[in-house]
Amino acid sequence: MAVAPEKHFDKYYWAVCVILFIAVVLRCILVPFSHDEVATFYYYIQPENFLPFLSHPDANGHFLMSATAWICFKLFGSSPLSLRIPCIVAFVVLCYAVFRMSKMYYGL
Repeated sequence: MAVAPEKHFDKYYWAVCVILFIAVVLRCILVPFSHDEVATFYYYIQPENFLPFLSHPDANGHFLMSATAWICFKLFGSSPLSLRIPCIVAFVVLCYAVFRMSKMYYGL
């Protein structure tokens, strides 16, 4: 008797999430800052100007990332990994949210 694919969905999904999580963490550690990340740090995070309408007159669409990166900057310093901790946390939240939505939508 064949086993329905939805029986193994949880295992496969979380296995893929763990592999992607490792890739995200390695990227956060090994890849140097891009121009956008450096500009965000100098314009918003370091001078504490990340609040909308009070910040540099630029299109900063990363308000929550800037705010959480500022918290990490104050707690852990300005290393690339510490400034990218919010991205790692956001990835975990994304994986869980997609999992929960798939359970609600498909009834798995």
